[in-house]
Amino acid sequence: MTKARRTPKTQEILSRYILATDSRADVSVRVDHVRGRVPMRVDSSTIEILGNLNEPLDGVTQASVMVFPTTDVSLGDTAPLSIGSVLSTKPVFQAALHLPEYEFSRLWALVAENQVKSCYLSFTQPYRRRAYILNINFSSGLPDEDDL
Repeated sequence: MTKARRTPKTQEILSRYILATDSRADVSVRVDHVRGRVPMRVDSSTIEILGNLNEPLDGVTQASVMVFPTTDVSLGDTAPLSIGSVLSTKPVFQAALHLPEYEFSRLWALVAENQVKSCYLSFTQPYRRRAYILNINFSSGLPDEDDL
């Protein structure tokens, strides 16, 4: 006797604006030396956008989005396809994503000029404080009052 298959649940999609209060851009360079291998120069860049959610999520309003450059722009093979992850929803809403290097450079320019005023995110309903980011938009303007 076979078991009846469950129909997969459709995940609820949530969205929030982050009203930026601060942003940081970091560049680091180090030597990576593993015994038995040739030492390598390793560099990394990160951008962090800090702010407040326009609407609390599980009672939390503080938010942080970390952005990293990448050469791999694949979406992966698990559903739902995503561009990043919500790493935690408490005590601070924390998200991370990788952008292709040319998009990362555009965002870097906005951060350097202190032009990132808001960020729009859509993501799956958090499960155990984690979720998938489906859409992100960094803007030099604030959202309309109707959108808040």
